Amino acid sequence: EHALAEPLVRSIGRQLSCALAALHSEGISHGDLKPDNARLDQRGRSVLIDLGFAGAEEPGGETDRGTPLYLAPEQIKGAPLSTASDVFSLGVVLYELVTGAHPFVPAGGADTSEVFRAIEAGGAEPASLHVPTVSIFFDHLLAAVLTDDPAQRPTAQELCCRLTEGEAGNWWREESDRGEWGA
Repeated sequence: EHALAEPLVRSIGRQLSCALAALHSEGISHGDLKPDNARLDQRGRSVLIDLGFAGAEEPGGETDRGTPLYLAPEQIKGAPLSTASDVFSLGVVLYELVTGAHPFVPAGGADTSEVFRAIEAGGAEPASLHVPTVSIFFDHLLAAVLTDDPAQRPTAQELCCRLTEGEAGNWWREESDRGEWGA
């Protein structure tokens, strides 16, 4: 309902992406990553919960897993559960945490079919348009995670590394050298 400070969202994102990476390394996708399935424990650590939809990624596998507002574009089109769809779902959660708004639901709301069309079309607005203090780094990170092409998304492990290293990391230095986002 309201935006959280970017440093806290980065910490939550790092912890959740590292947890996803551990699941993915075992060949398991979470399948229903959303705010209700992530918690902060008493020590402020982020924890993934509810593995009810978790399962192995398999061609021709089940396609009706997950919560509609957090489905990746490929899932909406009927693709089975995948690690890339988990990363997209985490991107939606992080965007919501840092802005207080869903990246594909307009301020006045929308029905599910309208949200699905927006998710499939891609191109979420930069989070900094909602919260001007969001860094260029985080805007670009969210854009990479929320891309409509699953092959272009970072893996959960890559996302964990990017969030751990921040602006000092190789990924951001390479992106900055391209000159599109600045340092």
